[in-house]
Parts: sequence; structure tokens; C-alpha cells
Amino acid sequence: MLLKAIYRPQNLYCLHLDTYSGNDIRSAAKSLAACFNNVFLASRSEYVTYGGFSRLRADINCMEDLLSKTQKWKYMINLPRQEYPLKTNIELVKILKIYNGSNDIEGITGKRMLPIRYQYKQEYVSSNSGRSLLLGTRELKEKSRITSPL
Repeated sequence: MLLKAIYRPQNLYCLHLDTYSGNDIRSAAKSLAACFNNVFLASRSEYVTYGGFSRLRADINCMEDLLSKTQKWKYMINLPRQEYPLKTNIELVKILKIYNGSNDIEGITGKRMLPIRYQYKQEYVSSNSGRSLLLGTRELKEKSRITSPL
């Protein structure tokens, strides 16, 4: 449904399938990608843990694949499965033209800073489904290991 909503023939689409994805989903995604010359599966798959580095690694895998493509492109927008664009494609194009090549990476500073994200230790825990979850602990990191995002 997401691809149907955002698809434009002039754009490139990289689909990263979590390594946990079953054969049915993988087969369906391959079949879908085969219908379009601008949709492809990421060459490497990650065991994605929400909130963990593997989520970023999945994006980096698609970025590396995009850089190897001969088709020209200007912007890369990542859309995890739990997100849905609130702007139409035309609105996004207008916004990107206004940005004129600059990045739009939101930082959290001041009152919006969430110290719990960097002051406390986090650990991976296996769930009942066998997936790893990243959970926060109530244990503070050592002072020398705390790096503020400022």
C-alpha cells in the first residue's frame, strides 16, 4: 500500500526486507520489484531491531545500492514500515526544491532533548518470537561514556 501511495516512475525505490521476513513476503516483494524497472530489493538484509543500529544499517544498505545505480537521483528519503508520508509527492518535490540540496535532519536539543536516550545503558533482549528488542535500563552509563548529542 505504501508503494502504491508514493510511487512515481521517475523515482527509485529500494525495499529492505528484514532478515526475519518469511519466504512468502520475500517472494511477493521480489515479484513486485520485477514489475518495475525502478524498484529493487536491498542487496543485503539486516535483522532489524527497532531503535537499534540495525535500523540505520538497513538504510545504509539501500544508500549503497542507490549509489551503484546509473539512474540520476538527488534526494534519499527513508520510510520505515511504520511511517506513512503526510505530504503528497508534489508537496515533497516543492519542499525539496526549497531546500535546494540541503539536508533535513531533525536534532533534539534544549527542552526537547531526551537524556534517557544517551545517559542510561540499553540492552538487547530476546522476545518470545525470537527477535531482539532494544530495552532501556535504569542503570546510568559511566560519566566518561556519556556523550551528549549537543
